[in-house]
Amino acid sequence: MLKKKDFLETINALLMVIDGKDHYTMYHSLEVMDYAHAFAKELGLPRKEREVIRTAGLFHDIGKIAVPDAILNKPGRLTAEEFERIKQHPVEGAKIIGQVRFLEPVLEMVLSHHERLDGSGYPAGKKAEGLGLGTRILAIADVYSALITDRPYRPAFSRGQAGKVLLGMKEELDQSLVEVFVSRVIRERSGVS
Repeated sequence: MLKKKDFLETINALLMVIDGKDHYTMYHSLEVMDYAHAFAKELGLPRKEREVIRTAGLFHDIGKIAVPDAILNKPGRLTAEEFERIKQHPVEGAKIIGQVRFLEPVLEMVLSHHERLDGSGYPAGKKAEGLGLGTRILAIADVYSALITDRPYRPAFSRGQAGKVLLGMKEELDQSLVEVFVSRVIRERSGVS
């Protein structure tokens, strides 16, 4: 039986691996975890489900440890080949998570966090019917966090601009969830009433 101490030590070891590879990914993962958990709470999901979503947020990009640094931190646009390599990070993440039995409940969210309702996402091009609520929540939190952070290839969007981008992703993201995220989670966290 896994003790809480063993669980926490395993989580900390995985987090150190992420942070050692790319500090941005670590910061982004913590932010996605926070936004996804707050969003799940705002939606009134049960505590256990919120914790699974929270954990998925923390580990959603763990597969980036398999992406070469030159691609991960490239200051300009990626080539088609480089983007294909990036698109494999959810698969690599699922392989890693799949080796840790107590993280099994987050496996599908890690694998599918870049899938989109219209099938335009990756790695499998799943459509709406293949994406659970947790994955939809995680996708929104992931896109939002990426938008409000400076990246080597573009400056950060303001929170308001990022909300507008999310609302404009009508085909890709669940708009009923996006509306709740923008109207409650973003406004609450930015102090706007």
